[in-house]
Amino acid sequence: MALFLIALVLTSFTMSGSMFDPHRKLEEALDNLERAVRFSQDEAVLRNKIVRIQLDGTTDPNAFTVEYSAKSDFILPSKIFDEQVALDSYNQEELEAKQKKVESQFNKVREFQEDPLEFDDQVRIIGVATTLTNNLQVYTKSSIFFYPSGEKDGAIIVLANGEEFATLSIEPFTLDFKRNFYRIEGGDIDDEFFANKAEEFYKEWLSWND
Repeated sequence: MALFLIALVLTSFTMSGSMFDPHRKLEEALDNLERAVRFSQDEAVLRNKIVRIQLDGTTDPNAFTVEYSAKSDFILPSKIFDEQVALDSYNQEELEAKQKKVESQFNKVREFQEDPLEFDDQVRIIGVATTLTNNLQVYTKSSIFFYPSGEKDGAIIVLANGEEFATLSIEPFTLDFKRNFYRIEGGDIDDEFFANKAEEFYKEWLSWND
């Protein structure tokens, strides 16, 4: 009986430690994203439609969904994903209308997750960049697209908690992933700090893909 109680206490301590381990929470977020990428790539081929992972850095907690395009012949209007080109090509009202039209073309893949999959409240989506966007999108909604051909957008996702950053790099033609972790060191740790660091990681990612 005494041994059983000791084992129970040790098990409870281990589980509690895991629950409040910030690094483990980042690992779990990356695990979920990698699982979603694998699922989305297969789903695009099986459905013969464009599929996307929609990451939402505006909610609390941050979350993501997997969605498929309503029409097989749907073509992404790539201009709206390049912020500068979009601003040069359309006025703000036209741009918002085109973005809204794209949003209306996607439905959630219920087989994957009927509701948005939420990250732990310790984990934030700082920024996302893809080979389609040509820029880093910070603290906003962003998408990674998967195509019926089996191809997908190359991407980098930057996550953070109060102690470290994590980056996930996604290859466009393979299911290879690259994870990196960076400790957060002192200074004024605010939204601007996180955004500036994310920009550094984005530029490094660009240099790898040149």
